[in-house]
Parts: sequence; C-alpha cells; structure tokens
Amino acid sequence: MAASRTRHFLDRDPLLDWLDRFGEERGFVKDTDLDGYDPRTDLRTLILERGKEFEDGVVGLIGQRLETVRIGEGWQDARDLAAAARTVAAMREGTPVIAQAVLRDPSRLTYGTVDLLVRSDLLDEIVPETLDPEEARIGAPGIGADGWHYRAVDIKFRTLQLLKDGAAGGSLLAYMAQVWVYGAALGRIQGYTPSAAYLLGRSWTQGKERGEGCFERLARVDQDHTSSDQRTLEEQVLEGLAWVRRVRQEGPSWHVLPEPSVTELYPHMRHAMDAPWHTAKVAIAAELSELTLLPAMNPERRASAHRRGIRGWDDAQATAETLGISTPGFAAKCDAVLAANRPATTEAVLPARLAAADPAWREPAPLELYVDFETVSNINDDFSQLPRLGGQTLIFQIGSGHWGKDGSWTFEQWTVGRLQEADEAAVISAWVASIERLRAQRGLTW
Repeated sequence: MAASRTRHFLDRDPLLDWLDRFGEERGFVKDTDLDGYDPRTDLRTLILERGKEFEDGVVGLIGQRLETVRIGEGWQDARDLAAAARTVAAMREGTPVIAQAVLRDPSRLTYGTVDLLVRSDLLDEIVPETLDPEEARIGAPGIGADGWHYRAVDIKFRTLQLLKDGAAGGSLLAYMAQVWVYGAALGRIQGYTPSAAYLLGRSWTQGKERGEGCFERLARVDQDHTSSDQRTLEEQVLEGLAWVRRVRQEGPSWHVLPEPSVTELYPHMRHAMDAPWHTAKVAIAAELSELTLLPAMNPERRASAHRRGIRGWDDAQATAETLGISTPGFAAKCDAVLAANRPATTEAVLPARLAAADPAWREPAPLELYVDFETVSNINDDFSQLPRLGGQTLIFQIGSGHWGKDGSWTFEQWTVGRLQEADEAAVISAWVASIERLRAQRGLTW
C-alpha cells in the first residue's frame, strides 16, 4: 500500500477513501465532473501544479550543491521493483542525494516514493543545524556505510508549523505519517532506522517567528513521536493502513445513506481539503443533518453525541451542552446556529435584538461604507526567488457600497488588470478617490 494512503484517515475524514473507491458507482459525482466545472478556477489543480514546480526547483538547487541521482520519473515507478532495486544500488554507492527514491517495506506491505534521501553527513549542507554531528556519523551496515546513513526528506508546497523544539506540528499529522512509513522502510534497507525523517516546506512558522525560505529549517518527524492522546505515530499509521485495507475488503457492501453503515462514513465537515468530493460531502451532510456542520464540532464530539443518541443537529436534544461544547464563545455560537435552523424560528434575522457593539450601530454615521476586499495569496509563485519565498499577496478587487440620503443604494467595484503591485495600487487609489468625492459631496472633513 502506498505511504500516502493514510492521509484521509489521519485527517479524520475517512469517508473520502470510500468515495475514492466506490463513490461513482454509488451515484456520487466528483466535483470535476459536475456541470459548469471550470478547471481554471480549480484551486486543487493549481496547488498540484505549483507543488510539482516547487519540488523541481528545490531539487534543482540541491543538485547545484550536492551530486543528485533521480530514480523515479512518475507515480507508476512507486510499485516498480526495478526502481526499488536502483534506489538500493544508489544507496550502496553512497550517492549524496537520491531524488524520487523508491522504498518498499514487505513487513508492513507498504511502498512509496520519497522526494529525497540525503546522506546524514551532508544534510547540514542543505539545511544547517539540522542534525547533531555525532548522530550524523552513525553508520548503516545494511548498505556498507561507515560513518553515515540516509534520512528521508519529503517536499511540501506549504508553510510548515514547527513546535518549540523544531518538531512538526500536529496540523501536519498526515504528512508525518507518510514520512514515518519512509523512515521505517529505510531502516529495513540500510540496517539502521533514523531517529527522524523531515518535511521541507516553502517556509516555516515557529511561535511568533516566521521564515522566509525553504532551506532555513526542516520540520522534524520523530520516529518515536507520540501525539497528545498518547498514541504513537506508528500506531496511527497502522490504524490508517488497516482502515484502507478494510475499505477495499468490506467497502462494496457499505452504504452512506440513509445512514452510514459504519461510523467512519460520516463526513467531517470541518475538514475542507476534500476535493474532488466536496459537493458530494455537502449533499451527504445535508441528508444526515451532520453534526460537524455546527461550530466547534469535530469527529470526537460527534462520536460522543452518537453514544448519547444524538445523531443529527435537527435532534431536539442537540444543544451546545449536550454536544460537549463547553467554551462559552463557541457554545453561544453553536446554540445560535441551532436556534436559527429550528422549525419554530419565525424571525428573518437572529438575534431579534442586538446586545453587542451598541455604539457602533445605534447612531448612523453621516457616511457609512460597506467595503469588501478580494485578495490572492502568494500561491501563484513562479519560484524565480528560490530558495526564498516568492509570490505576492495582492488585493485584486475592491467593492464599496453606500446608502444615499434618499435611501438609494450605490455600489462601485474596481478590479486590477494584472496581478502586480502597480495595479493593486491603482485600484486602491481609485477607491480612495471615490471616498474623497463622497466626502466633498456631503461636506465632510476628516
């Protein structure tokens, strides 16, 4: 089984595994097959494209520093025994960096293609201060290496969240599981299991610190990592692998509607990285009155609610208290959402009486603007600045509306011609100029 197959399970949205395998034959339609689908607006496609370009750019820069040999050329090579043999041969030769290295672990029936295998004695030449010198000199008897071994590094097109000690944060659990599988396979091959594998991202955050490039820090994934619930990473990986095998064996007899035949088929609606099944999940959630549609609900609270006999948000017993939401702010929000969606509700807008931000709305200002900014992130990076973080976060559209003295509504909109700072400045200037005209018309001063 591929190392990446545990991702949905560890993201706590295992329904996606069942949909991947049986969704279409059960009548569910992928987002990409829906009427009106436009690939130009598909964020997932853009991320995949940029991810591949980022990986190629990183490997190219590393190749300028250290000899690099590439093994795999496509996803098909991950299951190729010959590619796995070429990987082992490159390891025995002591190649400094092996890109797209194919690893297999018969003991766990797993395989995969890791972006980089890097010799421990050379890892600091890519990212300084990654590995203690003494640990870097540990040998690998399985490949005849005296004084060094290989470590797995997987490249991710994202900013990595690091804990205080440099370990990968919990939000990276699915990626952590993937490189754990690589580390275990690597240990079997080289006769020494490294204490950690690594994730290399576009940049990093650590507390209040923010990185500016991909070679500044790696996210460390300890092979003996234990989560806050005291489960080891190995245990979670094995659970994920067991789930995928169960889907393959038992999934044909399962159903998701009118009620899931197994608890794992309830959708996790707080998990947004669900392409290409987002629309299908929304439809399933609507049919089920899915609890994770509510604020602060997660699969753990849902499971607890199910044990109490509360299966959906439309159950009269469902309240923040019975659902286990104790934080005051979240509890109030949850109860408000439930109240707004209960059949007895007759109000068009809730709450019927505002009790907060009183000074802000009670006395109308001489001129009030309702403004919306549309932005693009730095995801559209051309990687010309590698290893530094590239791309540009920009405002590309501004919409501004106001009420006239006669009660009429006026709305204006400004959109950039090109995604560049000069055009952003132009639309901001145009919007500010419109405000100045309104002020002049109404005789207002700052």
